[in-house]
Amino acid sequence: MKLFAERGVDGVTVREIASAAGQKNHGAVGYHFGSKADLIRALVVDGAKLIDERRNVDLARFQANGCEPALEDIVRTLVYPSIELAERARKNAITALSFSSP
Repeated sequence: MKLFAERGVDGVTVREIASAAGQKNHGAVGYHFGSKADLIRALVVDGAKLIDERRNVDLARFQANGCEPALEDIVRTLVYPSIELAERARKNAITALSFSSP
């Protein structure tokens, strides 16, 4: 994700992805994911699962409280998990960059 965030999908090779993951076998990405497109698909699915889990926690909390959520609560439940995931990914990329700088 860090490489894609820094250089875009087309700016990163499968070889660079494997190397960044600490893999000496550059075929590891293909072995585990099939292709770069399949790797991207897996990243999107993983992110969507995290977002969905957070939304479900919020919705369960509304049900447990036995109250009808306000429109603001519903919008917050739908939007904030995506924003928080993007912010976490951005912070992780910044942290990784700071450790890799000379």
